[in-house]
Amino acid sequence: MSFFKKLLGGTFEDNRAEADEHRAAGRHGEARLAYERALRKAKDAAPAEIEAVRAAAEDCRYQIALKRLDEADSLAAHGSMADALEILDDVREVCEREEISAAITERKKRYEAEAARALVEDADEMSEDELLGVIAGTWTEPQADEYAELPDAFREALLAGHDGEHDRAVELIRQAISECDPAIST
Repeated sequence: MSFFKKLLGGTFEDNRAEADEHRAAGRHGEARLAYERALRKAKDAAPAEIEAVRAAAEDCRYQIALKRLDEADSLAAHGSMADALEILDDVREVCEREEISAAITERKKRYEAEAARALVEDADEMSEDELLGVIAGTWTEPQADEYAELPDAFREALLAGHDGEHDRAVELIRQAISECDPAIST
């Protein structure tokens, strides 16, 4: 390829060949960029070739997303939940496949639950209100609304259960049930 063609971004064929080399070597980021350059130069290319390049670029985005999901898992395993969650947000922008979206949703729930559990493990240093805030942080909004309507005995039962006083927690839950709607039976 001449210097002038290279300076202007090369041809469809040149960019596709470069992308194929990067992809074969596992350099999916570089391959994706070269495939996208090829697509910008595809005005005279056959429709089947253009579709093949589009599919290859999509596969590169998918491979990048898988690699980033692994990085997020590694960060989460080492306790860097904020960084792991940030990567998940980035992954959603890289690849829009349903499979990747489902993996992101699952990981976000898991990371948030792990972070909440880590906070609960440190709960000996927390006040009752802080501990209840951590526990409530794992609930969905409808659950939180429903739990907020329960009697104080329910709150006391949560704290007793956390403190290992399970028999007392059971009694407090029974008390909470009896204070609720008479349609609830034990």
